[in-house]
Amino acid sequence: MKKYILILLVFASLFSCNEDELLKYESGNFLNFVQHSERDSVELSFFFHPGEDVIRVPIELALTGKLLTEGKEFRLSIDESSTATADDFEFEDKLVFKANKSVDTVYMNVKKSLKLANDTCKLVLRIEENENFKVGVKEYLTRKIYFTSVVSKPEWWNKEITEIYLGEFSAAKFLLFCEVLKLNSLEDVRPTIIRQYALIFKRYLNTHPSYDGDKLIEIPVVG
Repeated sequence: MKKYILILLVFASLFSCNEDELLKYESGNFLNFVQHSERDSVELSFFFHPGEDVIRVPIELALTGKLLTEGKEFRLSIDESSTATADDFEFEDKLVFKANKSVDTVYMNVKKSLKLANDTCKLVLRIEENENFKVGVKEYLTRKIYFTSVVSKPEWWNKEITEIYLGEFSAAKFLLFCEVLKLNSLEDVRPTIIRQYALIFKRYLNTHPSYDGDKLIEIPVVG
């Protein structure tokens, strides 16, 4: 009997919590970023955008509450943990969450500068309450964006690329590969094409021995 009473109390508690949440969200519109504040961040390098001085960055936000019948402005602030300055980025003139949407996207630009050649800027955006929106769940209230011009290992340079095609990553090898092949990414490229690129690069290295410091650049592709 005590067991059934306990179960009933648990269900009553859950119902009470859910009812409180519904009442909370019926009291207005709440904004969050779509991505988690700590687990998800944006990492950009101008190295992968040759010739560009600006990178356009999408920022997704989610609405909790009733859909809007007309677009309403919202406010983002720059968190004090940011290292980026006002000269490093720019937003659209107005930040507006559009009507009839539960998820919307606005855009910002991050700018290339000389300091990015040796440094990484961190920009942390924070949603602020205004007359149109309240802030939502705290784990989704900030968005971290890192940008640099430093050469870094791209995501597509994975274990397969390392073991079969190009060997261990180094900035010197990567820069030379991009120069020889006239490309800067193998993302979404089929393995058969990657192999062809690697063989072209290998033939180049055979006829033009190249060094990373005092180490000869070599790659493992067979052929």
